[in-house]
Amino acid sequence: MARRYHPRNVSTDGYLCVKFLLEYQRKHRLPKDRYQPGLIEDFLLSYTKCKQGAGAAASHRKLGEALGEVAHFCLDNEIPPLNALVINAGKKRPGGRYLGTDRGGQWERDVYAALTFDYPPKLLAYVIERG
Repeated sequence: MARRYHPRNVSTDGYLCVKFLLEYQRKHRLPKDRYQPGLIEDFLLSYTKCKQGAGAAASHRKLGEALGEVAHFCLDNEIPPLNALVINAGKKRPGGRYLGTDRGGQWERDVYAALTFDYPPKLLAYVIERG
């Protein structure tokens, strides 16, 4: 039986971020047995690169809100949070409002999970752009 996903309404920038991050993850997906400490750093995106890649119109602050929508979509569907791949370039960490699977600090595990997960091809159909 195929898994059912829960639809979620998101802003236009939230939709663009999910779409871009799914495409990015598919291009850079790692096999589960390829984990090495420090390897994930090569696959992280700055807020600026995410904004440009997604074509989002939001300011960096609003982009954080859009990434929060991405996080909630992933949490609702019990899949690794794609927003884990986006960091503050200066700090090499996510922003202070990062919302991941445990909501408490396992960001590196979230990144690894996002990089190795096999996201279903039709997942984007469950992200509903509300405008």
